[in-house]
Amino acid sequence: MMYFLRIAVLFSLAVTAFAVVNEMTNCSVKKSKVDYEVHERQCCAKIVGYTACVKAETNLMSWTQGAKPPNHVDSGTLTVTVDGDPIMKMPFSADSSQIFVNKKDCTNNMYFGKVCLKIKRVTPKDWHKGGVGICYLLSIPRHEYVGAKCIYLNFKEFIDISAKDHLIDA
Repeated sequence: MMYFLRIAVLFSLAVTAFAVVNEMTNCSVKKSKVDYEVHERQCCAKIVGYTACVKAETNLMSWTQGAKPPNHVDSGTLTVTVDGDPIMKMPFSADSSQIFVNKKDCTNNMYFGKVCLKIKRVTPKDWHKGGVGICYLLSIPRHEYVGAKCIYLNFKEFIDISAKDHLIDA
């Protein structure tokens, strides 16, 4: 009996390892009412009847009167939600001394089981001084789902960048 359990676990891991990464395309943006720049980008996927989303939000707390404060570092938070309920948060920052990027975190969810979010710092091909490029991978092994999105945060605005160009070694 233990032999069959081991085989089942190994098969499950093998299937998860070869899951296809899909770029998350069902995305929406929310603009700031102060300066009308995009400060929130949410991408969602429907998985076995439930909606899983990753929302990227800029940290606007240090901004005053719409102006970038001195010594400001572009930063924000990724929030994973399932049917609107937040299940995980992960900060990110353009400050390379922070360990907020190139990390992975997992949690258990009653609908999906294990849900993991991995963030990777990237340098966009058309990068210019400032900002931070990040790619995230949302994986739900039980349902063989892996979704990805890459975004570039410069000042307060999120800009989409190609996941295919930036996730080769993710």
